[in-house]
Amino acid sequence: MGNEITALDEIPVLLPGESVSTLVGTSIEIVRKYASLRFEGEVEFRNENRKRMHKYFVCTTQEHGKRLVYDEELPKTLYQLQKIPEQLEQITEALSRAAESGMKREG
Repeated sequence: MGNEITALDEIPVLLPGESVSTLVGTSIEIVRKYASLRFEGEVEFRNENRKRMHKYFVCTTQEHGKRLVYDEELPKTLYQLQKIPEQLEQITEALSRAAESGMKREG
């Protein structure tokens, strides 16, 4: 009690009837170049009961511009963060060698 949560400003949810879409494998340069593109169509599929379903969709590059920057940068950031423990180990080893070297010269 009394703890303040500051990491989550909002929790995204989809309400019934709402949808979300994302472009996969598209660079921010493509989105900027074709900022006014709009894709729309209908997908036909069968649900788990084998009932044939139709879903109309609309996708514009404009709504995905900012999201793509984040999506493209996140894997790189995570990869770089994974390198930190190894780099800290290398620093520790270098400091240990330097300290041993300094002790040998004094002694």
